[in-house]
Amino acid sequence: MMFFSQGEPMELYQKDHIQLFSRKPLSSNNAAKLMDLFCQPNQKQSVGLAGRVQIKKTKLDHLGPVILKHYYRGGLLRLINKKKFLKGRRYRSQREFECLIKARKEDIPVPEPLAYMVKGGILYETALVMLEIPNTRTLTKVNPLESQKTSIMQCLNTHFDKMVKCGIYHVDFHPGNVLIDQDQKLFIVDFDKASDWNGPMLKLRNRMKTRWNRAINKYCLDSWLILS
Repeated sequence: MMFFSQGEPMELYQKDHIQLFSRKPLSSNNAAKLMDLFCQPNQKQSVGLAGRVQIKKTKLDHLGPVILKHYYRGGLLRLINKKKFLKGRRYRSQREFECLIKARKEDIPVPEPLAYMVKGGILYETALVMLEIPNTRTLTKVNPLESQKTSIMQCLNTHFDKMVKCGIYHVDFHPGNVLIDQDQKLFIVDFDKASDWNGPMLKLRNRMKTRWNRAINKYCLDSWLILS
């Protein structure tokens, strides 16, 4: 079955109570592998700047390494219900999936979304599938040369400007959500709860910059990462 999301044609695969929505046609083996991975028990969640992120990895035929990202509740509700969400107009994974598509169209370096998965009805569990970006670390775990620090921050500011210009509000914009590879290329990740911004661009810029710099102070990160 085919439908469209953000102008992208999507394929629907189903097994038991799981729905898998994919941008690319999947072999039966690849679809089954993703659904099986989705159902596997979760490991301990990340903490600190990484938040409540649960990541699983696998390799798909002809597509290569992929990451499956589960979603979890925050706040006090997580004590009662960790990973089920109330169905609305769009699934939580679908919102991030569509935001990544929009960002890529604006030439913002983000992971390539492949699919999102849903299990359940009114109350559902969900996950996002992305192609893995190889050989990366977060900006919190690098110690570049002085000459590299300037170019890294110039690159970051360019991507930041693009996000503001196209009105993408990344609510968790901080160094833990920026990856850097061996060629010093940056990638912005974790667009969960990101939204389209309809207010003044200056307000968006200041809000995201404040979020970034607050994380640097809170986690005692290097001062060269501060956005001015």
